[in-house]
Amino acid sequence: MRHSFLARIAAITVLTGFLSFGPNALADHVASDGYGGYILPDGSHMASDGYGGYIMPDGSHVASDGYGGYIMPDGGHVSSDGYGGYIMPDGGHVTSDGFGGYITPDGDHVTSDGYGGYILP
Repeated sequence: MRHSFLARIAAITVLTGFLSFGPNALADHVASDGYGGYILPDGSHMASDGYGGYIMPDGSHVASDGYGGYIMPDGGHVSSDGYGGYIMPDGGHVTSDGFGGYITPDGDHVTSDGYGGYILP
């Protein structure tokens, strides 16, 4: 199944630490902003840069690598695994669940909300 552009955000937000999982999570929903970006659980905005990447709430840039992955603000490379998931800079594998969501390296399930956003574990 070809992964949608919007589904990529879960891997990015997990990697960059804007989301937390488990009992300390601020909320459980990352909403689509309708323009290729997202509203994060704390209400901050992660905007699309218009080129496949994102402008993070702190102003830093997550750039598309042109091959389905991303270049993080610190230079780390998040590579596409070719199956809708990602290989993190530390080698961790975020896999597609086949339904628009992800399974994180820790086994957490980030599910699609059906509207371009995500429900966090």
